[in-house]
Amino acid sequence: IAMAAVGSGAYLMQLRKHAHSEAPHSHHFEEISPEDFEHPFKKRPVWFRLWIITKRLLFLIVCFTPFALITLQYLMDQSEKTRERWLNSLVATFEAAGCSFQKFGQWMSMRPDMLPPDVIEAFGKLREDVPQHDMLHNEAVIQESLGKSIGEVFEFFDPQPVASGTV
Repeated sequence: IAMAAVGSGAYLMQLRKHAHSEAPHSHHFEEISPEDFEHPFKKRPVWFRLWIITKRLLFLIVCFTPFALITLQYLMDQSEKTRERWLNSLVATFEAAGCSFQKFGQWMSMRPDMLPPDVIEAFGKLREDVPQHDMLHNEAVIQESLGKSIGEVFEFFDPQPVASGTV
């Protein structure tokens, strides 16, 4: 699945390059040296940055609180059933917390030298059972990025995905 996703991604990037070369250039991007680059987030007012950081922190607290409670339960009752519940909660928490946590979980699923087999297997779900987004999302991104519809850019675009992953 991973190879199919990588291959599909490379193919789509090649198609995007081709489509972009034929698309009208409505955007002009100026070259900025790395020393002169400032992240747009840093240009925002301090109150706005604090609001975004606080919002994300509260979201992560809400995501991880149920997992923390199940972890406490597992520490008191280390039965197989509680361990399975703990693993399911761990994976669900990483899925809910966002793509950075999902990527970290995918990485951990490939580290049998660091983690027990049941944790590897549980995190493997983040590589194999990644939820896909709607075809309307694909159409909107292509329209926004290239200024053309999918039909104008591609001869054929299968609405059934070959694979799905986090970016």
